Amino acid sequence: MLAHVALPVAFVFYQLAKILYNLYFHPLAKFPGPKLAAATHAYEFYWSVIRDGQFIWEIERLHKKYGPIVRITPRELHIADPSFHSEIYASSPRRVNGDYRFIRTSGVTKSMFAAIDHDLHHIRRGSLTKFFSKRSVHSIQPMIQDKVELVIKKLQEAALTTSPVNLNKINAAFTADIISHYAYGVSLGCLDGGMRENMLSDATHAIAGLSQWLKFIPINFTKIKKLHPALIQKISPTAAMILNTHRTISSLAIDVLRSTEPKELRKNIFATLADAKLPAEERSLDRLEEEGFVLLVAGTETTAHCLSVTMFYILNTPDIHRELFQELKTVMPEGTERPALHTLESLPLLV
Repeated sequence: MLAHVALPVAFVFYQLAKILYNLYFHPLAKFPGPKLAAATHAYEFYWSVIRDGQFIWEIERLHKKYGPIVRITPRELHIADPSFHSEIYASSPRRVNGDYRFIRTSGVTKSMFAAIDHDLHHIRRGSLTKFFSKRSVHSIQPMIQDKVELVIKKLQEAALTTSPVNLNKINAAFTADIISHYAYGVSLGCLDGGMRENMLSDATHAIAGLSQWLKFIPINFTKIKKLHPALIQKISPTAAMILNTHRTISSLAIDVLRSTEPKELRKNIFATLADAKLPAEERSLDRLEEEGFVLLVAGTETTAHCLSVTMFYILNTPDIHRELFQELKTVMPEGTERPALHTLESLPLLV
């Protein structure tokens, strides 16, 4: 009986001691901010979960009240000072490890995104850097142009029926097909109807929704992936949607690992990640699957949103629309030409 009472009492005293430490003895105790935010994660939980992702706007309000540096959780500061950006993000010889709490429930623990150790992150980033150089992007212009023409075809079909077009969905299909082709050597076929074109958008939104909860609930998403798909579907359709995308990428990763085609002919990200020169643990199936998932999700929705917003404002601003149309006619007089990227970049509005 005494043990049943002692344990809860000890837990309460531990939590009280932790709150007192956070408020008065923690290294961040001297920084301004709400006392509740400094004491516990309850403040962050309320704005992130109860108020459905509104914490970023609450942080903005806190800066107006407390200044450019605000303590937003017991262990975090938020800085609203552009001049400090280079101090945090610039390349430097200083070793900076990642934040375990931020990535522990991500389910992509073998990706560059989740590499906490400074040196490991450096190795994984080095494997991918060359694929995002301007030279590499130039080399895939024909493939990008093929996808552009598929988008144009869809828009023309919609115009014939006067059907409204959801720019977010069609642009997400466009970016997903490009990224998947570049990463895996084969397109997911979102623009062709090979996959439901909003599947990846739904998966991305599902991740955003789950991430608010997973910061506070110590669920290991990597272990959830091992459960039977039917069981996951019953427990959480949202999680099932994410894991279905994982399985699609995993099958592509298996094809790369089994391929006997010479490496020099497989100019995609997966082939580089599976290079025999890398340590065995860095070219495992799990590693390829998780890195591929991160590349796809990170690049699809963000780029699609940027394209959609740009297209909307061009169409909604007659002067800009007219000027851009006239500029494009100088390099595409028939409308069917394929000008090189450097030619398009020379146009005044596209510089």
